[in-house]
Amino acid sequence: MAKTDINAQIQKHYDGDETCIDPVQRSLSGVPTKFAKFSPGFMSDGYDDQEQTERDCKILYGMIDQLNKTTVQASAAIDEALAVVDASNKRIEVMERRATEDKVMP
Repeated sequence: MAKTDINAQIQKHYDGDETCIDPVQRSLSGVPTKFAKFSPGFMSDGYDDQEQTERDCKILYGMIDQLNKTTVQASAAIDEALAVVDASNKRIEVMERRATEDKVMP
């Protein structure tokens, strides 16, 4: 089990030639006990007004924009890495074919 920089627990497993990373399933067995600790009037008045300011919106849109840019960069890097792997696989295929042909020809 590994931990990321945000301390989220993950589990890694393989499905054929794919590596799968999933969050670790956590038990909900203690949840009813935790909810029982709240007073009967908890949240009876609802939430306080939480007006979202224009500044908050600008920050949020800036974060979304940065995430989109990072996603494009990551996608390009993955495409580049896959192209290198594809080229390598083709070279290996040629070498294996030549090795097989050399064995067949006397």
